[in-house]
Amino acid sequence: MQTVFLALLLGFLAATPARAADTIAPQLRAQVEKARPNLGDLPAWQEEIFQNEVLPSSGRFIRDYKTAGGQVTKADVDLEGIKRYLAFTSTQILKPDSNKILLFVRTNSACTECAKPANLVRADLKERLERRGLVVLPATADEMRHDPSEAYSKRNAAGWVLAEIRAEDDPDHPGDSRYSLLLDFHFPGTVASNVLKQMEILPSDSIEVSMSRLAIDAILEIGAKARTAFAAANVESPGVEVALDGVTAFSMVTQVKSKLQAAIGNDYRVVEKRIERGRASLSVLAGSAADARSDAITALVGDQLKKIVLDGFTVQITNVGTERVDLKVIPVEGKGSA
Repeated sequence: MQTVFLALLLGFLAATPARAADTIAPQLRAQVEKARPNLGDLPAWQEEIFQNEVLPSSGRFIRDYKTAGGQVTKADVDLEGIKRYLAFTSTQILKPDSNKILLFVRTNSACTECAKPANLVRADLKERLERRGLVVLPATADEMRHDPSEAYSKRNAAGWVLAEIRAEDDPDHPGDSRYSLLLDFHFPGTVASNVLKQMEILPSDSIEVSMSRLAIDAILEIGAKARTAFAAANVESPGVEVALDGVTAFSMVTQVKSKLQAAIGNDYRVVEKRIERGRASLSVLAGSAADARSDAITALVGDQLKKIVLDGFTVQITNVGTERVDLKVIPVEGKGSA
């Protein structure tokens, strides 16, 4: 009787972590969904990334959380991390007419269980890359047998992505095996020339989920490199000034900034320049893939400002110069500022 009871107890304890994880994951997803309004208005392509990449990996964007009785009572959602993840597009490192990349997904002969996850990994990576404006070329059977660096230039590609799934003997547990995952991004000649991520997991872990985690980490690092290069290239550039008159709350400035950024896209960067009593100014900087002419930027800014909808106030364009756009902030009667 004791033996049966002990076996049942051990079985229960072994199953408890999995059941706990199963109940926690949906709650973390709910927390990220709840925080979605704090991201503001998103263009359609970023909303697609949020729904298809951020939500399924919600745990990756939770800094910390607390539970009571199996229920998540509080979660610290990494909103800045989500924003950075959503922000990266291919035009930040590649020209629009040079955005083809080769995709390699490899397994080793010892990995007899890797075929199915390999296909799912290939499909997932292809979709992630295409959502960011890349044209993905699957590697041919012949190219799979050679080093990717030999194939990408022949296919007129700007780089390659290599994912490897390998089964290896576990040196710490003879007779057992483990998986070794590798994800390697190469964009030769760009600010994000090479980003490599690796992970070792147990056979009981999900290869697809683990590889998606590596993909998120890699994209965040590529985006960080692009932002650093962008800032360095524009440190001496004043950009085009967007001057606001009649500002009564800092939230007005941040709302104009976020909505203008969403409207003009990630080829341009909107940054705060000066804030003082009743007045503020933003600066619009052009990335390497964008039209950096001042007249083109002012025309773009003026056109988009006419379309954006602001909460609690409107803006009236009073002047469009070569390097400056002047705005008058007009509160909407009966509504407070955002």
